Parts: sequence; C-alpha cells; structure tokens
Amino acid sequence: MIPVVAFVGLGAIGAAALMQDTGYDASAATETVNLGLSPTDYYISLDAPSTATMDLAATSAGSYAYAESDVVAKTNVSTGYQLYLTAGTGGNTLVHSAGSSTGVIAAASGTGGETGTPAVLSSNSYGYAVPSGIIGNNNFDASYANPTAASKWAKVSTAETGDKIRTGNYTGESTAAGETTDVHFAVYANNAMAAGTYTGTVVFSMVADMPSVGLSITPNTAEANTTQSVTVVSGPMVASGAAISTSDVTITIGGSTCTVTATDTTSGYLVTTCTAPGLAGTESGTAYDVAISVSKYSYSATITGGYTVTAPAVSNLDDIEYLQDVYTYSTIDLCGNSTTWTTSNNKEYTLKDKRDNISYKVRKLADGNCWMAQNLRLTADTL
Repeated sequence: MIPVVAFVGLGAIGAAALMQDTGYDASAATETVNLGLSPTDYYISLDAPSTATMDLAATSAGSYAYAESDVVAKTNVSTGYQLYLTAGTGGNTLVHSAGSSTGVIAAASGTGGETGTPAVLSSNSYGYAVPSGIIGNNNFDASYANPTAASKWAKVSTAETGDKIRTGNYTGESTAAGETTDVHFAVYANNAMAAGTYTGTVVFSMVADMPSVGLSITPNTAEANTTQSVTVVSGPMVASGAAISTSDVTITIGGSTCTVTATDTTSGYLVTTCTAPGLAGTESGTAYDVAISVSKYSYSATITGGYTVTAPAVSNLDDIEYLQDVYTYSTIDLCGNSTTWTTSNNKEYTLKDKRDNISYKVRKLADGNCWMAQNLRLTADTL
C-alpha cells in the first residue's frame, strides 16, 4: 500500500506534488501469500515515483494543473492482481497548510472505479483518472495524455477498499519490468482561493489474486472396511522440489489417520501418498471428510465429504464372503434371512477365513442357527 500526499500551491507561481513512498501494505501481502503453503514462493511489489509536480498559476477564470503517477506493479501469481486507489485518513479534499478555515479544495463530483461516472472538474476541485478501458466500463475518456477542460475526472473514494483502478496480470519474477498503470491527477482552481499549499493524501494498494488451493484425493471411493493406498494432491502451493517429508504431513479421513507413506513436490504441487483406513459404509455410500495439514507451513485444508465408502446390499449369507463378515454385519440377521438346509435342497454357503483364505461350508439348520459343516483347518501359521 503506497500513501500519496498531494501538495497544491496556489498563487502566481504554485506547485503541486504527489509525494509517494515505495513500500507496500505488509498486512495485505501476508493475507494474500499465506493462502499458499510457502509465503516465500509468491510475491507482490508496488512502486511509484517519489514526486509528481503540478504547477498552477491561478486566474479569476480558473486554471488547470495536471500530474501523472506511473504506478508499477509486479507479481508472480499466475492469476494476476487488483490495484486500488483510496483516500487517506484525512479524507478526499486538499486542505490549506494554515488549516481548513483558510481554504479547502473539494473532491471532484464524478465517480470512478469499474463502473463510475467521471465528470469535468468544477471550480476549486480536484480528481483522478485512469485511461479508458484499463478496467471494466470505467467511462473515463482517452484525453489524459493531453488533458483539457473537457477531460473527465473522478473523486478519490473514501470507502475502505477505495476504487479498483486496474485488474492486472502476471508479470513474472522479481527481475521483470512489471506492469505500469498511468494514474492522472488534476486540480482546477481560481484566484478566489487563498494562496499557499494545499495537502491531502491518497493511497494505492495492491492485492494478488492467489490461485485457489485445490485439494483432491484419488481414488475417492472404497468398499466398507477396506484399506487402500490413496493419493492426495494439494496446490499449486510450493516451489518445485521443496523439501516436505512424510513427518510434515498429517492426513485424516473421517477423523481416522491416513498413514503417510510418501511425498513429492516436483510438480509444484504437494502430492502425498497414504494408506486410507478401513471405514464403515452403507449401500448408498457414507461420505467422510478428508483433512490435510502441513506443520512446516502452518497449512491446513479439508475436502468436505470427499471420500465415500459403500457397502454391498447385505441380507443373508449369500451376500458375504468371509466368516468374519458375520461380525461386521452383526446388526443384520444374516442367518435368519438365509435358506434352511434340507436333504432335498442341500443349501450350503461357502465362506472364507480371512486369516488363511481357506473356504468352509456353512448350513442353516432346522433349529434356526447357522453351523459350520466342516471343522476349522487351522495351522500354527494361521494362529
């Protein structure tokens, strides 16, 4: 953010200067870059000349004076930036150095920004302009390289955010030339005003349009109670090859840990591989939040409902594969819903033991209970 102090001198030989420092608003910069993982990977820079002088020889009919400020913006954020102009804490008038009781130059009647209605200056007022077409339908004309009494000007906004005067572009690395915005100022005053110096303050500010920090997980579906390797991609947010270890990253799915096994930043994105936990699911699918945090950069993000766990429609023993699934689906009367074995139908169900993948026959008998028709074939390795 660059404060700009305007000095307007009235008399036979007068001068107006826009005094500008070369800093930028650290709070705005921090707010922008911290959307990425590493604040050092992005930058914004805003610069303006230290002075721009307007000489005014006031007459009874009124005289004009003009100045131009070349505001140079730089950013390596690919989506560009916004440039704003607003009044300083003293408001948008120019006040005589002896105080407002001696003289005040009023703000222009026209309005600026993207869709304002600039107007010619009335007596003893000042305003600003940017070239036509530099932002939206701003209604400024194209006369500011050689302004005339018919040129249109806008008052400097006193709103907190001010007027947006440019939507700028990516300019490249810090050594790049940057993008210049010609901001013009004008004052129209007559000799009824007290001679002297009139001052006021305007402020340039710049906000980078940080790319949205995307977050994705692949695959994003799983069967109930099944663990699998998944890839979580976050970014763009890091410099290519930035050192982020597995211990720097924490990922949870539905509040349960997804064990991180690998990280990679060669693409400029943080690509993390982790082992997803086995979670309960339903036939229609149960959605779980995916959360990632990177302690090294105080970064965190969440995909709400980003991981869906489904379970097959389960009713009887035909619908399960393992003996242990009887406990997994303990709320369902798997046995009661199964067909009773008889000598005529010889209905048996084949289920595996997860420990060794050996298959066993199971029958529902006349007593309503389900029984294994074979003894367990356990070995020392199975146990």
